[in-house]
Amino acid sequence: MTLEIDWLLPRFHYKVEWDLPEQTASPDAMKRAALGRRQVRDLLSLGGKDRDRLNALLADLRASTASRPELGLKPPEFNRIDLGLWVFDFEEKWLLPVGGTHPPTSPYWNAKLRWGRNAQGLAMKRHEAFFFDVAALDARARNFGVYEALPDCPPERYLLCVPVALPLDRTQPDLKPDVGLAPSALITVSGYHANCNMDIVRSIYDAGFVAGT
Repeated sequence: MTLEIDWLLPRFHYKVEWDLPEQTASPDAMKRAALGRRQVRDLLSLGGKDRDRLNALLADLRASTASRPELGLKPPEFNRIDLGLWVFDFEEKWLLPVGGTHPPTSPYWNAKLRWGRNAQGLAMKRHEAFFFDVAALDARARNFGVYEALPDCPPERYLLCVPVALPLDRTQPDLKPDVGLAPSALITVSGYHANCNMDIVRSIYDAGFVAGT
């Protein structure tokens, strides 16, 4: 929103306010949102062997993704991409990584983003999948904070962000969350080099928005 005022009276204070529509939600939606937040807390509290098991599952998912015919990567090449799992901490107000295929010493594990910030926050806020051809992003997109490399981490060449509605429900895998009510997790797929073959995602993945096209 932009507000332009031609002139101001001295020693006066100005305030802008407006009424927001009331948000109504069904009891079932409220229940699902509460269960989703519980899953977020459980993921944030993972440690030790539980965190190792989660990361092992993500490593298996990376292997199955990288070896698909579309990407065609061989086992030694799997590390050309990394998978990450993020959730939003409702108490601390940070978007935080809770799992990933990144090395234990990677700065990835120390990353944190404000709500709606960067590619990860944008995808989670909008409940939409985003695919970024980072090299094709123009200066305007970068100035608006559409993409920034995580602190001390190498910049991605490609980045795919896919929100996952919570609570997870295997009986309804395509269930869409109520925007603004239901929490979500976020799966990220990061490709660091052009030879990670993620450019093919542009044609095989029906993302809500493809940056740099």
